[in-house]
Amino acid sequence: EGIIGPAGDLLSTDKTYEQAIEAALGGNINNVIVEDSAAAKSAINFLKKHNAGRVTFLPLDIIRGGSGDMGQSLRKRPGVIGPAINHVRFEPHIKSAVEYLLHSTLIVETLDHAIEIART
Repeated sequence: EGIIGPAGDLLSTDKTYEQAIEAALGGNINNVIVEDSAAAKSAINFLKKHNAGRVTFLPLDIIRGGSGDMGQSLRKRPGVIGPAINHVRFEPHIKSAVEYLLHSTLIVETLDHAIEIART
């Protein structure tokens, strides 16, 4: 069918980072990764036909991962653990969708560190 699955089911991380990754994904945790735009279109038509709600689809043939490098200066700030994408495991096939979801997200030790970094 071309449906791979919800992003949250396709990513894993160490227990230490679970809350941070879930917070970073927010509502996007339920976005459905699909092989291509044809699969997304078919699924959308199915949902419409059955009045089954709304879903955001991430088609691998057109989704582009962000190249949002936070800059080396941010990575060296106190409290920075590193880019979120470095702390998740996933099948290489879905990398562009994972990059799209997490490309500019840093994991930090505390909320205070996050606030300080956001101010810069």
